[in-house]
Amino acid sequence: MNLQTINLADIKFADNIFSLTPILPDKAPQKLVQSIARVGLLHPPIVSEIAHGIYRIASGRNRLLAAHKLNVKSCKCFVFGATSHPLDVFNYVYEEASHTDIALISKAIFLKKTGKWLNSEELAKKFMAGLGLKGGRFQVEKLQQLAMLEINIQQALLSNQIDEKVCHELVKLDFIDRMGLFDIIISLGLSVGNQRKLLITSREVASRNQASITTFLGQDTLTTILATDSLNIPQRTAAFMTRLEELRYPLLSEAEHEFKMFTKSLPLSNTMRLSHTPAFENDQLSLTITCESRAELIKIIAKLNN
Repeated sequence: MNLQTINLADIKFADNIFSLTPILPDKAPQKLVQSIARVGLLHPPIVSEIAHGIYRIASGRNRLLAAHKLNVKSCKCFVFGATSHPLDVFNYVYEEASHTDIALISKAIFLKKTGKWLNSEELAKKFMAGLGLKGGRFQVEKLQQLAMLEINIQQALLSNQIDEKVCHELVKLDFIDRMGLFDIIISLGLSVGNQRKLLITSREVASRNQASITTFLGQDTLTTILATDSLNIPQRTAAFMTRLEELRYPLLSEAEHEFKMFTKSLPLSNTMRLSHTPAFENDQLSLTITCESRAELIKIIAKLNN
């Protein structure tokens, strides 16, 4: 590797061989553009020669994008020759990544790409600690699976729209079921807790009914909620999650409904609240009465005793 002046026109910006992001960025952060406009490129990017005079980016894509935006024609770059082994380039990519806080999906992509030349145990020994990760070959393989998810799921993981643990479970599903769950997570902007609840409930009820997750999610009571434009997203989410809970525990839901009807039939004032035991484990009921003072409490007790 040596330092050379490279024409930006000779760099294949669309090449993603060494990229650690699901989607190649097409523009640099504005702050970086402003910084390079003031002081120039302080740290030379790293490129790898594809053929004579043609290069792909190994590291420093944003810096090169910023330079391109500023109409810079050429800049100093560290260059790997065309005969260099890709793993040698990745070693430099790793060194740079190990000194920055890169996203989990980027680490997963790195392990998947370098897995072309190293097995899981070798990857664990060589890279895991430097990437701030724990575990051996099984953890390496688990992370590599994240990098095999669809690009839009990887991008959602990168932007924290979907939970890492949920992604590890989505890997185990077939494409149609996985994308069905993913579409709901994104369209409703589900919290981590609701994402996990959706996954667990869908898998559990689908298995109970010997059906696919897609079939379960496609029933009218759920799709109607998702398509109700009169509800805003929080309202739609609340209605959807409530219906999921009802489908997961049908007997409990039926008991809850019967209890609500029974409560409505009673002449209870606004200061009274009737409650049942958890999961209706027995027929015991509790009546809670809110009093504004001790004197009021004494009067109520006297009436109840009569």
